[in-house]
Amino acid sequence: MPRAAANKPKTLTRPDACEARRLRAAELFAQGRRPAEVAELVGVTYEAARRWRARWTHGGVQALRRRRADGRPPKLSDAQVSPGIPCGDAAQA
Repeated sequence: MPRAAANKPKTLTRPDACEARRLRAAELFAQGRRPAEVAELVGVTYEAARRWRARWTHGGVQALRRRRADGRPPKLSDAQVSPGIPCGDAAQA
């Protein structure tokens, strides 16, 4: 049984999944893709992709990486949050 657990793919936490989405968007921007196309491919709103491109243009990939949050820690753990909650603008809709 331990071997099966070792082969199990790592489940991304919510912040890790959001960062992975932003970094994928950066790869697409580097290929010359437009924000509307990136939004569709990555699964976020046009507005989120447009903001990410502005951050990427001014600060590169590092500007899209996750930053340590200031303030109070979250009350809910990643396990308590519904996995269907999206990242970016869709979270506010």
